[in-house]
Order: sequence, then C-alpha cells, then structure tokens
Amino acid sequence: MAIKNFEEVRDILEKEVSEKDYVYVGSGIEFRLGTTWSRIQLAIFALKEEGYRIHYIRVGQAVVRILTKDYITYETVWANRDKIN
Repeated sequence: MAIKNFEEVRDILEKEVSEKDYVYVGSGIEFRLGTTWSRIQLAIFALKEEGYRIHYIRVGQAVVRILTKDYITYETVWANRDKIN
C-alpha cells in the first residue's frame, strides 16, 4: 500500500524514532516506506520543525543521514552506530 501524503510518512518516522532512537533516513528509504523522496523530505522537514534532529555520520566511505530525538547528540549517534537501522 502506497503512502499518500507526507503526514503519514512523518507519523511513521516519528513512531520509529520513539521506538528505536536512531532511524536511517537516507537513500532507499522511499522504497522501504513505499513513497516518494519528496514526501520523505517534507516529513523530515516537519519533524525538524518539531525539534527532531538530523545527524550525518560516516560509515565506511558513505555518509548516512540519521533522524533522532532532539536531545541525542552526534557523539551518542556515533557511539551507537551499530544500532542504526
């Protein structure tokens, strides 16, 4: 089932962050969620407006984008990079 609007995407990402603390929101997430990249971007923007944060960390040769709650620091994300999914 395809996601019809960015609010649904925002709700899914918000739920994932509340359950897991660290959520990968980079390349390919649109396929996992069954939506478009533009809806992902709008959802991320809306969550950032609500206080969520985006962290960029290097994993191997790639730089990945991680969505977290507002109080989670870059250092915490880096220390827990094995928990990112």
